[in-house]
Amino acid sequence: MEKCKEFIGKAEALGKEHMVHANGSKKDGKNMINIAKKALAKALNGNGKVEEAKEILQKCVLEGQKDKEEEMKAKEEMAVKAATDLEAEKVKAAVAEK
Repeated sequence: MEKCKEFIGKAEALGKEHMVHANGSKKDGKNMINIAKKALAKALNGNGKVEEAKEILQKCVLEGQKDKEEEMKAKEEMAVKAATDLEAEKVKAAVAEK
């Protein structure tokens, strides 16, 4: 179990590093961390630590939901900005025609 925790800790560190790396992405880094946590939960479950495994999985689900909500909010904000930019271009074009 200790060796498992060691490798999972390394996977989480790699995910955190990927989130801030110039060529990395926050989404992929979070996925790496989430997979490492799920692997830990599976190992704990296999060693009879069912409640601890459930807690970890529950946190993974909640974090996933939070990430989805943030992603949807960002997409909505981008759509609003695009619509606003398009409307501004229409106004500029109308003014230029006069």
